[in-house]
Amino acid sequence: MEKKTIFLIALILLTIIVKIFYSKITGFFTDVVDIFLSNAEYDDVCVYVLKSPEQIVMQRGQINMTMEIVNCGSTTIDIWQEVGILNEDGFYMAKFNHTKYSQVKPGQRNVFLFSWIMNNPGVNYIITKTYYADKYYQHNFSVLVTRAPEKPIESYPVSQLSGISPFSPGYKMVVEFQKNINITQDEEYILPIKISNFGDSDLNNIYVVLSSRDLETRVIYPGNLDFLKPGESTIFIGLIKAPVWLPEGNYKVNIDVVSSNTKFNDTLNVKVNVLNLKEKAKELISYYSNLIDQLENEINLIEKEKNVTIAREYLNEAKKALEDAKDYYKLGWFKDSIDQMNVVKDKIEKTIIAISKAEKYPKIIEMPAIGYNYLIIFLLTTCISLILFIIYRKRKKERELMPIKRWSFI
Repeated sequence: MEKKTIFLIALILLTIIVKIFYSKITGFFTDVVDIFLSNAEYDDVCVYVLKSPEQIVMQRGQINMTMEIVNCGSTTIDIWQEVGILNEDGFYMAKFNHTKYSQVKPGQRNVFLFSWIMNNPGVNYIITKTYYADKYYQHNFSVLVTRAPEKPIESYPVSQLSGISPFSPGYKMVVEFQKNINITQDEEYILPIKISNFGDSDLNNIYVVLSSRDLETRVIYPGNLDFLKPGESTIFIGLIKAPVWLPEGNYKVNIDVVSSNTKFNDTLNVKVNVLNLKEKAKELISYYSNLIDQLENEINLIEKEKNVTIAREYLNEAKKALEDAKDYYKLGWFKDSIDQMNVVKDKIEKTIIAISKAEKYPKIIEMPAIGYNYLIIFLLTTCISLILFIIYRKRKKERELMPIKRWSFI
């Protein structure tokens, strides 16, 4: 009887513990890398795409999307849902940010429904952002809007729709570089070319080609990139040089970015100036000062997601080398200033390579915050259960050691 009583007490205590902590420990064990307890409050939102927008619709056709938004954290928060519709050039055609879920409690679920009539033929992009606290989650979708046929749709056999197959929906490569630059003769200029995957599918086998009839051009890093995942970006390093004999004037450089899925072509305008030693040093300092500022902005942009420690070290070394070149210029040592710029260029190249190789931080799964009251109750119940268990074991042992009573017939 005593054994059953102790078992029932332990079962009641276990039920209390499960009731207290069930809502606080479920739904957090995904892609576990590191788990630790924190006494701080934890904000998080889980977004599940229950129905993605249709990939192909006709003009004036309707797309539908369903998302489930769950407060996965341990605090009550406000959640805003934003939807944007962009054309193939990345410009917004419509934007909706009025959907708000106020005072969403931990574990509470909300279903977000969205429908829209697609009027713009071509590739359209649907971008959803779920804001909470000072963070947000983003989902990208692509929709091909085809023009309505001149004849009723019933007159076309379904098999003829396979004519759309050469189009690869979901591929969107955005290429950024400085469109106009000034250079001087007999000096190499670094041209960063940033490539971003703005679609929802991988870009494979990416490479860059620079070509010009008058200027010396080449790409020094990387030779090619095997793949670029959606939302990721990389930087290619191009070099441009005007031969010493090239006259002053305006020249063109063709930039071709090619992948197995899509391609990009544009033109860079280059103005070549014939400068004396002083003006050449001044022009180089100005060009690479602006380039260092651009790289610093890029590092600041990605440092929350990637480990850019090495890239920042190289950038700081480039800044120091640039300051030395400025000091030489102020002293009138223009040849030394130009030579020092070669050190600056070397550090900038290493900075760009380090940015491209920067790895994302490992995911850290925070256990939800546990209040001190709950923690005290947990410790007390654990201690009481342990004491009861020890008492039970001790008494059981004593009963086992009691002498066996013998019957006497005298």
